[in-house]
Amino acid sequence: MSGGIVRFIKKFLGILVLSLVLCNMGFSVESLTEGQKGTIKFESIPVVTLNQFLNGETEGKPVKISGKLQFPTKKWAGRLPAIVLLHGGGGVNSNQINWAKDFRRIGLATFIVDSNSARGCRSRKGTVVMCENNHLHQGMAHIADAYRALEILSTHPRIDSTRVAVIGFSVGARAALYASVKRFQKMWGTSGLEFAAHIPLYPSCRTIFDKDELVSDHPIRIFYGSLDEFSSPEFCEEYVNRLRKAGKDVTITIYPGVHHGFDRKPDSRSSGKPRLSSDTPEWCRFVEDVDSDHLVFSIKDKDNKELKTLNTQCLSLYPNRKQACRIFSYSLLKTSNIYYGPESEDFFNNALIMKKKCARWEKKI
Repeated sequence: MSGGIVRFIKKFLGILVLSLVLCNMGFSVESLTEGQKGTIKFESIPVVTLNQFLNGETEGKPVKISGKLQFPTKKWAGRLPAIVLLHGGGGVNSNQINWAKDFRRIGLATFIVDSNSARGCRSRKGTVVMCENNHLHQGMAHIADAYRALEILSTHPRIDSTRVAVIGFSVGARAALYASVKRFQKMWGTSGLEFAAHIPLYPSCRTIFDKDELVSDHPIRIFYGSLDEFSSPEFCEEYVNRLRKAGKDVTITIYPGVHHGFDRKPDSRSSGKPRLSSDTPEWCRFVEDVDSDHLVFSIKDKDNKELKTLNTQCLSLYPNRKQACRIFSYSLLKTSNIYYGPESEDFFNNALIMKKKCARWEKKI
């Protein structure tokens, strides 16, 4: 475990105090007992898309996921601080288990959340399989899992609910980072409950979310490798600078010469070369468009005049299909990263021509 991360956890979990007001968002929460540990099941949201998450919407019944709660073997006086661990896209692995062991050595209770298994994502014969559900919500839906974990831990007699931190890895790091956003806390969390600290390891910061600079006043500590294969620390540096301007307690530590997953033992997935760097093209950066039902688009298209024209034309055909028109018009934009091709353009243009003809016929009738 990185010495800097350990020092941070010891310092902040020992002194931070939060208010505690329990509020149930409709999820069934059973109070934990004095001796309760091991696998604990609790309710969270079903699989959702990124757009549904940003709109605070779900479809279907809550899903019962699980977490593994463990306590230090050494006896500590009083209620213990705790930490929630959020895994990466492949699910719980030895990395989270090893981190949890180190945390318990310094006196923390640990709760490793399994966001994948109950949602149909499992490893095959010991091989890590990336969960397809993650592509739908890009890890943001695991924020709800983190909030539910915090809520259930707050009921345990041995845990100090004012000193519960969250740490996440990769996909889980994105959830650990943006769980600090007050907008998401209000939509998906429990009123009065906040994490005492947020510790994301190599998260993706490529998307600018609406009001994402309005975060908790509690510490945020991001850790990254300079040669990360899946994203660039540059994006998180930009986010950190925005948060600092807003007066927030946030830092980013970038370790030179190391890759994605620098904290685990090297494996065959490390390519040795970064896939993205400081000259990452603009289409790799995204922005949430509030005016289009919170859809997320490439940041270079935020003020694209051609896109606005296409969207206006589509709405003239389908005035009640705002979200569908936004997506479809984006797919017709030649410079977009999801351009569908000339066939779609021809279909769209023919539909516009037919509408004009129908309008002329209606005037004659």
